[in-house]
Amino acid sequence: MPCLLITYDVKGNKRDAAEVRRNIREVIRENYQAHLFLSVSTYAIATDWQPELVLQDMEIRVASAQRKRVELTIYVISLSQPWDGECPDNAREWLNRHLPVIQWASPASG
Repeated sequence: MPCLLITYDVKGNKRDAAEVRRNIREVIRENYQAHLFLSVSTYAIATDWQPELVLQDMEIRVASAQRKRVELTIYVISLSQPWDGECPDNAREWLNRHLPVIQWASPASG
């Protein structure tokens, strides 16, 4: 199944920013059973949805009134193997299990 990276940044007053972050976390937990918390504002999700549909879902759930009071940046990026990074074993296992493998072209020999 395809996997996406969702990463976001919220700037504004603490109360409104915290509410936006909470809404984003709720969308991910409620709509994407296969998800992995990677960092404070970054998740990996396994989904058949295209990135633009996931982004629309996020935008719908974050009320327009909240968005007017904060500066919100969200990136939804396709993920695949191979990948590398320093992370806990459970994160490495989740990523290896869920990320599709992309065959990279070999460099042309000279």
